[in-house]
Amino acid sequence: MNHQHEPLIPLDSVRLADAAVTGNKAAVLGELAHLGENVPDGYCLTTGPFQTLLASLVRPRAANRHWQKLAEEIRDSSLPADLSRALSNSLPKIRPASPSLSAYCVRSSASIEDRPDFSFAGQFRTEIGLSTFTSVEAAIRRCWASLFNDHVVAYVTQVGLDLTDAAMAVLIQALVPADKSGVLFTRDPVTGHDIFIVEATWGFGSPLVGGEITPDTVRLDASGNLLEYSVGSKKEALVLVNKQLRRVRLSPEERSRRCLSERDLHLLLEMGHRIDKALRPGQDIEFAFSGESLWVLQARPITTLEQVTHAGDQRDLDDYAIY
Repeated sequence: MNHQHEPLIPLDSVRLADAAVTGNKAAVLGELAHLGENVPDGYCLTTGPFQTLLASLVRPRAANRHWQKLAEEIRDSSLPADLSRALSNSLPKIRPASPSLSAYCVRSSASIEDRPDFSFAGQFRTEIGLSTFTSVEAAIRRCWASLFNDHVVAYVTQVGLDLTDAAMAVLIQALVPADKSGVLFTRDPVTGHDIFIVEATWGFGSPLVGGEITPDTVRLDASGNLLEYSVGSKKEALVLVNKQLRRVRLSPEERSRRCLSERDLHLLLEMGHRIDKALRPGQDIEFAFSGESLWVLQARPITTLEQVTHAGDQRDLDDYAIY
């Protein structure tokens, strides 16, 4: 499907072949939604508006290209009036992940991330818990600007990529009111063995991906036999309280209790096998449970074994800013 000239498209219309204009994250999620996986509904703002804005801002610059200044200009910019209207009309059409919650997350989908050869996990912006059009619009500009964050520039320089060739799309999706969430590796990222590893915690994933808590860690063989369940010291959780995101201290009982049931593990195992088959073996999958439903939030190839050792290594708290 050719979306080259469409600035805003429904996520379930996106396919893997659209990655050049939607970024890899959106392309994968759109493909998985098409294949029947439970992906939060939403839209993809393609790379076109970002590139148009960039062309209007880029002027002759010194050798270092003043990336930080460019990021500031993007954050201070405004969306074109026609795009702003289209976005405003599209937000109410997003199907909520829960009938009782109308909130959004805005997520970067860069053309250079979610590849098997480089790990950009956690280096681009995601914002959750947005409830107004104004907050969504501002979050889009911050996602665009995150392409030029200092740590992104440093990493791109380190691995020999050219940042001038990169582009940023943005996902606007329904917020999943997570009871528990985490990361599933469909291969052991350290050894490469055919073992499923799950890291999970109560509530939303921010404390886990930010390395703030020790999550539950589970090891399963490819047939689903439980090899190990290690309960982590989950001292706090990010949860919804009266439809507002709050960090809460967990009781000793909650900390010591397994957050994943046998049913949860069975659903994760089945999902991991399906996504491995749909994409390629060896996936790093972010997930959330809400009630009885398992949601797929992201899937990317596991990067080189030296780069990834556990879910917190390549992600940081800025990836889950809360507004």
